[in-house]
Amino acid sequence: MWRVLCLVIVLSSPCLARAGGSNLKRFPLPAGFMGMKPTPHYIFIDGDHVFCGTGSSAQPLFRMPRPGGPLKQLLPKTNAIISSPLFFEGRIFMEMNEKIVSLSRDGGSPQIEYDLADTLRLFPHGGRLYRTKFRGRVIELLDKQRKPRVIARFPKSPGPLSFDGGYIYTNVYNSGLVVRVPLKGGKLKVLARGQRKAVASAVLGEHVYWVVEGRRRNTDEVRRRSKSGRGPIETIAKGQDNAEVFVVHEGKLYWRDWSGTPGEHKIWRYDPSRKHLSVAVGGLKGPSDFTFDSRYIYICEKGTFSIVRAPKGQ
Repeated sequence: MWRVLCLVIVLSSPCLARAGGSNLKRFPLPAGFMGMKPTPHYIFIDGDHVFCGTGSSAQPLFRMPRPGGPLKQLLPKTNAIISSPLFFEGRIFMEMNEKIVSLSRDGGSPQIEYDLADTLRLFPHGGRLYRTKFRGRVIELLDKQRKPRVIARFPKSPGPLSFDGGYIYTNVYNSGLVVRVPLKGGKLKVLARGQRKAVASAVLGEHVYWVVEGRRRNTDEVRRRSKSGRGPIETIAKGQDNAEVFVVHEGKLYWRDWSGTPGEHKIWRYDPSRKHLSVAVGGLKGPSDFTFDSRYIYICEKGTFSIVRAPKGQ
């Protein structure tokens, strides 16, 4: 049995909950088909724009000039749900209508890149594209010249992928595992077992981080362990809720937290060099995905159907 060290206990704090709330700027997504409000779900940026994918088929993809302004709909004639949009090879790649397609940054008509169904998430790394699947229990490397190559097989479907030092790191939600596998394929190495409903993972420095879901609201925990799988499992944050999204930025780890009431949700920041936890953005209503530029954090906010811009801070 592993020894669990608690470094930081996250408690409700009125001061922390309000941090950043007065500095938020919201850019609402326009209503779509039959007045439906598209729910912001994915967010990513390039040099000039913020792109936002939605969790509905009504106006599924938008572009906004940085640092903010009118939103342009990039798929005006499409009534389809998209998944996992990201930049790859100078275009926007995404899953749509049981295929992997790409789109110009200016919009237009999608073109089919891979006639493959069952895609859950896409992940670019080292000039290559990887995917996980809805029903399949594998990680695949995609290649236009041949069939997808299976990198690893799992007892249950793997979660988000992180890449570091020739390895892929991920979690297996229903098996309570945190694992790594060589990029070239090979045997899984289990880094942690018994992690109840392990969801989301990230690599930062010498550690792999993950979230375990509690049995009740506001009891999720963020944990970490050495990438080697040796040493103690450390708990760096408690009292979390729906803390499923990790982003590594400038040597720090960020994640969302839905604990408290809508309007008290947060983005947390953890600095491993100081073992210091702080609120990056507070005053949110249902944050989903988020990303950064040199000045701001851009956040998908489900509760207000908006893109939120907040100062990045320290």
